[in-house]
Amino acid sequence: MPASSAPVKTHSEMTTLSNGVRVISENTPGHCASMGVFVGSGSRDETDATSGAAKFMESMAFKASSGHSGFGFHHEIEHMGGVVSAAASREDMVYTVDVVKENAGSALSLLADSVLNPELMYHEIEDEKARLKSKLAEAGDNSNLVVVEAAHTAAFGNSGLGRTLVPSAKKVDGLSGGALAQFAVQSLTADKLVVAGAGVEHADFVSQVEAAFAGIAPASAVASEASKYSGGQFCLPGEPADGMTHAFLGFNSASWNSKDLIPMCILQTLMGGGGSFSMGGPGKGMYSRLYLDVLNQYHWIQNATAVNSPYSDSGLFGVFGSSAPQDANSLVQVLAEQMAKMAGPIGDEELARAKAMTKSSVYMNLESRSIVLEDIGKQALCYGKRLGADEIAAQIDAASAADLQRVAKDMISTPLTYSAYGEVSSLPRYDVIANSLR
Repeated sequence: MPASSAPVKTHSEMTTLSNGVRVISENTPGHCASMGVFVGSGSRDETDATSGAAKFMESMAFKASSGHSGFGFHHEIEHMGGVVSAAASREDMVYTVDVVKENAGSALSLLADSVLNPELMYHEIEDEKARLKSKLAEAGDNSNLVVVEAAHTAAFGNSGLGRTLVPSAKKVDGLSGGALAQFAVQSLTADKLVVAGAGVEHADFVSQVEAAFAGIAPASAVASEASKYSGGQFCLPGEPADGMTHAFLGFNSASWNSKDLIPMCILQTLMGGGGSFSMGGPGKGMYSRLYLDVLNQYHWIQNATAVNSPYSDSGLFGVFGSSAPQDANSLVQVLAEQMAKMAGPIGDEELARAKAMTKSSVYMNLESRSIVLEDIGKQALCYGKRLGADEIAAQIDAASAADLQRVAKDMISTPLTYSAYGEVSSLPRYDVIANSLR
């Protein structure tokens, strides 16, 4: 067998540069490399003056920078055969490039210039406002997104994690180049940056990052605002495109740094769920509780899905459901019953199944180089290190039914978060549902 065909033992390495930028890589085999700049700032770090900036910065990615015009950037990336992407969330912004390995250094330099030195030109901002408003209007047809965004505001208020990731058209129109520059200056500092690579050799990658990110600003004096969970209700009357009413019931849950994160992830798998018309055979979660006890029992429920959203200092766990407006009252009651049962008995078979599916998800996802990149980059942001798949699997194996019952009991002892979208006038009152869960 040729030497080049020999199996490669993958491993990750992490180095912190003298300026504070963290560099992490994994020597994933293959002909291509994936590299990303992970910025530890998102919509939770916005102010009233910069509301909507994270999503707008995603939309403004790869425009004119101090070293390249927007056209010049894309011309060079395409000449290398590269593909770029950008995404913003509540706690981070991620800019990535995929390219053949021999072009990795050049692509990283180009990516660094685009991320660190955006020109934020007036005509590009105005052009992008129209495109972004169109995308946000489409997002308004995603009822799941609307309800879960409303749930975050109900859970955390109007600041921190409660700030929406999906700004209104009015907020987009109100954003200026100055506001975006203010958000960029606050976000793009050495202490908030991780540069990750999959399919690269660590020593070479560190040298390339050191050269490309030498001029980055030092640590920021602005820290993320702590988000205090309060729970609450936020119901949005409206007419969803699908004609249904959508609801979410949730509670405060584990953060990324909590010892209860793994049991909470297993609990999400155990609850499972999906749409009533989900297709697929074994392995699609058809034996999860929300399928067996909800979708298979109540034909009028169109969707019931467990949602787990961990963050650096808090989390939100709940169940999203959909039904025709006339059944919405009963829908909320059924979802509440399922949430209450989480603290009850857990069978050996369903626990073993949930743990096996959670482990499979970890291992199968890491078959993709792009997901490896996301995994190492976000772990470096959250933990300052990389937890390997085997280490995570061992933690999953160690979780017991008592662990899941304990985290469920602790969770439903926190104030209820209750959100809905559609015909909401006939929904049960907040206090009625909250009391039914005690």
